[in-house]
Amino acid sequence: MEVVIADEYTLAELAADAIERLLRTEASPILGLATGSSP
Repeated sequence: MEVVIADEYTLAELAADAIERLLRTEASPILGLATGSSP
């Protein structure tokens, strides 16, 4: 786990980079995204 403290723009870039890296490196990636109504 990595804790990042940054502004919204930087966090958005880091999240996009992490998702892109996952999609490029995993054969069948699975993303679990919270929608706000998760238990």
